[in-house]
Amino acid sequence: MDRRDFMRTVAGYGVGAAWLLSGAGRVLAQGSPAAGPPATGKPGARPPDLVAVLGGEPAALFDAGIAALGGMKAFVRPGQSVVIKPNVGWDQPPEVAANTNPALVARIVEHCLDAGARKVYVFDNSCDAWTLCYRSSMIERYVKEAGGEMVPANSSGYFQEVVFPGAKAVKKALVHELVVESDVYINVPVLKNHSGAGMTAAMKNLMGTVWDRQFFHRNDLDQCIADACLFRKPTLNVIDAYKVMKTGGPRGYSSSVYDVAKFQILSTDIVAADAAAARTLGFDPSRFRYIGLAAERGSGRADLSRCSLWREPRSCSPESPGSSPSASPGRLRAWPPSSRRPPSSAGSTAPRSARSAWHRTLPSPRASGSGRGTADSGAAGRRSGRRFSPR
Repeated sequence: MDRRDFMRTVAGYGVGAAWLLSGAGRVLAQGSPAAGPPATGKPGARPPDLVAVLGGEPAALFDAGIAALGGMKAFVRPGQSVVIKPNVGWDQPPEVAANTNPALVARIVEHCLDAGARKVYVFDNSCDAWTLCYRSSMIERYVKEAGGEMVPANSSGYFQEVVFPGAKAVKKALVHELVVESDVYINVPVLKNHSGAGMTAAMKNLMGTVWDRQFFHRNDLDQCIADACLFRKPTLNVIDAYKVMKTGGPRGYSSSVYDVAKFQILSTDIVAADAAAARTLGFDPSRFRYIGLAAERGSGRADLSRCSLWREPRSCSPESPGSSPSASPGRLRAWPPSSRRPPSSAGSTAPRSARSAWHRTLPSPRASGSGRGTADSGAAGRRSGRRFSPR
């Protein structure tokens, strides 16, 4: 694909096109199926710092993006445990784009299992009632069908106190045990407007790994978001910009303005990922103070001109399960499956037989009441101890 064709391809997309064409970053290639991904082009080739894929459905975008980084086997080894942290903060359906696209989360689960992961967990410390968020977002259902396990975060018993080295505001906090102990940590936010931080992307999504989310809002939100990277940076960041909420975030309203960008950003550098996300929204990264603060602390690079960038505008069909070079026909499928049914409105979306023993001890949705749970559920969690085994 020559530059003229590349520009013609992205011209139809309002969000994301400008920074792709701006020359930010050392562009390794303008992707094409014939050229193959940069990470597999030569023996010992270094993968790009950041991958931007444009013009397809969520699962197919991820297939292309992860291939450019060398495939999921570059991140997950056989027998390892994986925790995936999407945005599941709101009791909203997928079309509102307040939560991460469920098809993307499911595809990541499949890639991890295909790479040999022993177990793949998915969770968020939701703002609304966690059972409703997991159900309405359809993430719980998609994850279960992909072979992963949804884990709650509605009780302080699921969290461990950890220290954030070098932090200025969040010096220590209760962090979900799966983030503390899993071998691989994948951060999968949805890109959207946020009334407090200005933007939700990779760093802001880490708030959902901490028990006391409100501490961030009470104590210099930008500094807290930057500090959140100092305990453990994700192994991989995947920013879902398929449908971007430009106003009315983070929850979304009938008056919210959207761009259907069909875009995805992948990077091991959480700061670079957020800098690219800011560009995708049409802003300079300096507009978001926490990006600069995180770069100053050494959590990543905010200057995209210092990053190697792989960009790939493509037409990714949701009905092409083999679009990734690393795909295994036995595991990776087209999303959404043609047999997709709407989620049940009664009780939990997953049958008891599909749950591990620890999940059966959780309070009912009616008893837990909110995303934080009750004081009793927290005490019960502390008494009963860990309910999963990432090791």
